[in-house]
Amino acid sequence: MARIAMLVSNACSPDPRVQRHAKWLAEIGHDVTIHAFDREHKYTHTEDVGMYRIIRHQIGIYSYGAKLKTIFGLRKFSKNLKTEISNEDYDIIWCNDSDTLAVGISKQKNGLKLVYDMHDISHSWVSKLNYPLSGTIAKRMEKNMLKRAKKAEFVITSSQRIDDGRYDGFKEYLNEHGIECTSILNYERENVEAISTDNSNVTIGYFGRLRDLEGFKTLHRWASKQKQIPRIKLAGDGVLVDDVLELFTNLEAEYLGSFSQNDLSNLMQGIDFMWCYYDHSRDNISMGALPVKMFDGAKYGVPSLVNSECLMQDYAEKYQLGIAFSDDLGISDLLELKQSLGFNLDELEDQESKFKSKFSEII
Repeated sequence: MARIAMLVSNACSPDPRVQRHAKWLAEIGHDVTIHAFDREHKYTHTEDVGMYRIIRHQIGIYSYGAKLKTIFGLRKFSKNLKTEISNEDYDIIWCNDSDTLAVGISKQKNGLKLVYDMHDISHSWVSKLNYPLSGTIAKRMEKNMLKRAKKAEFVITSSQRIDDGRYDGFKEYLNEHGIECTSILNYERENVEAISTDNSNVTIGYFGRLRDLEGFKTLHRWASKQKQIPRIKLAGDGVLVDDVLELFTNLEAEYLGSFSQNDLSNLMQGIDFMWCYYDHSRDNISMGALPVKMFDGAKYGVPSLVNSECLMQDYAEKYQLGIAFSDDLGISDLLELKQSLGFNLDELEDQESKFKSKFSEII
């Protein structure tokens, strides 16, 4: 048995990928503690979740988003982790995304094994800011991430190119920089029956962190010009909650606040499509992000509206998980396309078996 400290810079409330991996590791006999950053002091400090636990570090109020205060908060979180996490208590330090990697490197120097899971391109958020030198800062962040990732004993990531596909994923990006890695996609096989909706109006849902205003602007612009304007159903937290709600004030929009994975089934009951369209100019999207929402929706027979000309489109089309969104599609077009989708998640490799097999080898 290994004692594993998983690090994540959000409150893990929820974080489906991080918690899924913690559960899988616990199921093969490891002791897992997630160290999370509760930036707004909104959640329980210590929580036992089945076979693993979550410790939420509450060290001051810090917003989400690429702001100076956010950067100071992340530095304080890192400093706190270096003090709180003892090498005597753990065997493995597991870093989720690059903003926890510096802590992982410091603990690795003291004898812990380092695992790095890259499921976001953190520097892509900074590169989009209208700040002086934001491009330079983003490049430096990327350089530091790649340098640190090469030191990890094991690297996993959340997307890879389909064999006969057109677009690369995060695995190909890391490989191009000389980093070997294993891809673990953001889903697990579950026997979930497709739901049926009885909405008189089409309802489009978004359940996740509200942080990409440009993607929501696209939804608002498209929805506003439809003959029968769709309802909007939102759930989640994030730095842009107020901005997003203000954007949709002239539409029939419902905001349900934060949610847990246990709420997902009920949330899905009320929607016809999942909104998975993001600002395409961000590297995170063009380089191969595959959102959890796309797989979650498919499990319930809810198709996702995804970006075109990127890896999302390849997966949505090959496995019939959703529709490549464009402004010229109308409600009737989407409903017609929805009827042809098979939601073929069973054709994907079993990610749980792949994960457990890989980590039985290295731990």
